Amino acid sequence: MASKQNIAKLIHGMGVFGAILLSFGVARAQEAQELPLHPHSIIKLELTFRGPGADRLTRVFAGMQTDAQTPPDQAGFMNNFPGEFKLISPGVFDAEFTIPDTVISGVYSLPALDVRGDGIQLDYKNGVDFQLHTFRVENPNKFTKPPVTIKLISSGPTAGAAPQLLLMAP
Repeated sequence: MASKQNIAKLIHGMGVFGAILLSFGVARAQEAQELPLHPHSIIKLELTFRGPGADRLTRVFAGMQTDAQTPPDQAGFMNNFPGEFKLISPGVFDAEFTIPDTVISGVYSLPALDVRGDGIQLDYKNGVDFQLHTFRVENPNKFTKPPVTIKLISSGPTAGAAPQLLLMAP
């Protein structure tokens, strides 16, 4: 029969083991990533420019892009997609990025913003001028590049016709 002291050690050991397991679970939860996005998902952002001159900014152009290689089963698909920006108040824009049906799967970022106003053009870089995390896109749509064959039917100056002489007057 086990002594009370051995049972206490066993319970204490189980408690320590449980605490270790719990700490691994908490650490994994802190590393949790957002769920992947799919075609027709929308990324909504609000851009706010502050300070003197922010009210002179009237347009923003930007797009999400990935460095992923195009897989063979997504031939012809894009590796970027544009955003639509709407000025909602001086210096404040709403942005929407709708993931198209023909974008490759990969991790997308917003690398830069092209911001304009009357006679003004500014560039803002992700990681320098603003911070925005990446977005994982999983596209189940597939397209494989079909093979092509080309058959020569004829060739020459007048394909299929007998050659003709061109006479020139002196």
